[in-house]
Amino acid sequence: MTDEIFDVIVIGAGPAGENIAQYAREGGDLHVALIERELVGGECSYYACIPSKALLRPIEVAATAADLDGIRGVQLDAMALLRRRDRWISGYDDAGQAAWVASAGLTLVRGQARLIGERRVAVVTTDGELGQERTLKARHAVVLATGSEAILPPLYAAALPWSSRDATGVVEVPRRLAIVGGGVVACEAAGWLAALGSEVILLVRDQRLLGRVESFAADLVLAAMRERGIDVRLGVEVTGCRRPEARDTGLGRIHGGTVELDVDGTTLRVDEVLVAVGRRPRLGDVGLEAVGLDDAAVRAGAVPDWLVAVGDASGEPQLTHWGKYRGRVLGEAIA
Repeated sequence: MTDEIFDVIVIGAGPAGENIAQYAREGGDLHVALIERELVGGECSYYACIPSKALLRPIEVAATAADLDGIRGVQLDAMALLRRRDRWISGYDDAGQAAWVASAGLTLVRGQARLIGERRVAVVTTDGELGQERTLKARHAVVLATGSEAILPPLYAAALPWSSRDATGVVEVPRRLAIVGGGVVACEAAGWLAALGSEVILLVRDQRLLGRVESFAADLVLAAMRERGIDVRLGVEVTGCRRPEARDTGLGRIHGGTVELDVDGTTLRVDEVLVAVGRRPRLGDVGLEAVGLDDAAVRAGAVPDWLVAVGDASGEPQLTHWGKYRGRVLGEAIA
């Protein structure tokens, strides 16, 4: 199989990948391939930052208005809120972002990529002739911009719980929902799902919410959540999870029958459970073993000079604006 030659190959077309590809191209007039297995624009555009804020903003405005003298009868329209979310994510259609890739002079390759040697990448294509394998070779650099993935502890796996993608992509609102976790994703999802009509129970192992922010801020969030009717339980441990009728019903739909959770010696029955206990770099399927590396080496920066990691995949802070900034800096360095 003949290698297709590029100056730079970027695996992952989320914000960090787009920025590093753009700045490498503009700074050095390099021939850059941008590979994406799902939607161009990545997690932020379709499953994280954009849809979550599209859902939260009207809720915040309504809460503010409800506290103002002279305004009465503020209420949310659940279906309109979901339609707003759908507009902001373009109905999961990435045509606009793909057009930007072309306008930036980048070559978009759709498919699942993995390293197969020094500066060499194999891609199983998901457009054109599906399943065809192409091999690409970089003259200068290969970039891992593969983002992160939700952590799913084995305890919950058989129950097919919701992840953050289901929460932002909600189609069927559970009547009773348990959320496991006390971080940003858990707290934000609790807010919009409660506003959509769920009875939300937030199960937090720690003795406080939001362990990475200052305690006074976490206390304010806790008070506001309880005021809105969210049942926040701190210092609890989930030791069992059962759902005999679990089935994959699709994004944002209730994944089967009733879920039973063992929580500190009692059984909690809910219609759905959202597991939001953190994220990790998505590096398990990118072929690191083919070049003698593992996840730890990438996170430590112990990689050959032709390989670069950026964004969530690098192990640095999982923030879109940080990944974009690092993409610009590293793109210029490659150029």
